[in-house]
Amino acid sequence: MRSGREKPGIESGDESRALHETRAGGRAQSSPPTCLRCHWRAGQKCAISERHYSDLSPTMTKLASKRLIQYRNRALIFQTDGTMHLPIRDSSVDRVISTYILDLLPEDDISAFLQEAHRVVKEDGKLCLVSLTTGTTLLSRVVSILWAATFRLRPTLVGGCCPIWLLPHLKGSWWDVEHQTVVVTWVVPSEVVIARKENRAIH
Repeated sequence: MRSGREKPGIESGDESRALHETRAGGRAQSSPPTCLRCHWRAGQKCAISERHYSDLSPTMTKLASKRLIQYRNRALIFQTDGTMHLPIRDSSVDRVISTYILDLLPEDDISAFLQEAHRVVKEDGKLCLVSLTTGTTLLSRVVSILWAATFRLRPTLVGGCCPIWLLPHLKGSWWDVEHQTVVVTWVVPSEVVIARKENRAIH
């Protein structure tokens, strides 16, 4: 399952690692594991059996449906109702991917999403997250400070998203963090996190 919006420019070893995690699941076929994104770029056969894509925007849902029409047998696209509920069976997916979505949500919704992702991921499945975050270099810090200040004054000017740290939301939760880093591209900082599902009861 993939949830989120694309943001250009993040092409690094860390993103490649996150993408590698997304293609590691799924039923094996004769060709090397890859993903729809790699398929578009390299023309390779996709070994992932099925993917679920979701978006709140009806416009983005329609655009995604049109873009993925040739993969309609294994790319399922649906529009969410704004709640954190995922219309997917318990323990039925290998990976959950969220790109630049959690930086739009209040803390309660972030917690609800992480719990819902834990519900739908299989045993030892993984969660891959990318989010706008606080800068780690001088220029990226300035950008994130100005971004956060603009968000406080008028959120619509920055698309409703605000720099956040993902890691505190995952610590002490139902996820074992395997990888975390900050990637700065065009002075815009993004946090990349890969976590494995912990198999313990959620209360």
